[in-house]
Amino acid sequence: MSFYDINPQKKIHALVIPKGKYVDLDDFSQNASPEETVGLFKGINAVAKKLGISVDTGKGYRA
Repeated sequence: MSFYDINPQKKIHALVIPKGKYVDLDDFSQNASPEETVGLFKGINAVAKKLGISVDTGKGYRA
């Protein structure tokens, strides 16, 4: 799931969250299955591409 941040810190500020019931990133990293972890990172990449953000700029996922 992804959506725009209601209090953006940059011109483009989207959030991507996993579908599972995790309370924070630590919980996710400790309890998510390998498939869920891969799925989250693929989702982040897909959202970044859709928003025209590329890691090739050397700025990470920042626009």
